Amino acid sequence: HKNEDWKKIKILGSCIEKPKDISSRKTYSIDSAEKLNHIFRSNKISHNTKLKVFKTYCAPIFLFNSELWAITKEICNEIDAFQRKMIGRYVLKREYPNIISNEKLYERTKQEKWTTTIEKKRLSFMAHVLRLDSKTPARQAYEYAKEKYICRRGRQKTTMLKSLEATLTKLNTTMHQFENMVTDKEKVHNLIKKLK
Repeated sequence: HKNEDWKKIKILGSCIEKPKDISSRKTYSIDSAEKLNHIFRSNKISHNTKLKVFKTYCAPIFLFNSELWAITKEICNEIDAFQRKMIGRYVLKREYPNIISNEKLYERTKQEKWTTTIEKKRLSFMAHVLRLDSKTPARQAYEYAKEKYICRRGRQKTTMLKSLEATLTKLNTTMHQFENMVTDKEKVHNLIKKLK
C-alpha cells in the first residue's frame, strides 16, 4: 500500500500533485471570471478592455507556478482548450464557438497559447535556478534530478526536466548549451523570445 497523503499537500496555494493542481487552477480561474462577469457581459465595454481584465485577473491565477508542471502533449492540448473556452465564454461571448476557428481566436485576441507561456516561464525559471550558487537547495535539487534523469533506463516518465529538454529541442538547443548560456541574461531572453 502506497502512502499518497503527499497528494493532499499544498504549498503557497498549489497542490503537489500536478493533475490535481491543474484542476484546482481551472476552478480558481473560473471563479475569478465569474466574479467579474458583470464586466464581461457588458455591451458598453470593449473586447480589448475585457481582454485586459482577463489577462490581469484570470490568466495569472491559472498560470501560477505552472513553470513547475511536467506536462504531456495531451495535457498541453487540455490547457490550450481550456484557455480558448475561457476566452470564448467570457470575452467573445456572441462569436464563440460557432463562427470562429481556434487560429482566428488567437489572432483576433492577440493571445499566445498558455502552453507557450508555460514553456517561457519554465525556461526563465530554470535559467534563474542555474545561476544560483551550487550549494543552494534549488541548485542541488536540479543536479540530483538531472543525475537521476540521465541514469534512468527504459521508458521515461514525463518530468519537468524532460519538458524542459523538449522545449530546448524545438529551439535547436541542448541542455548543455542552455546551462552554459544562463549567465548571459540577454542570450536567455533572446532564446525565450523565439518560442511561439
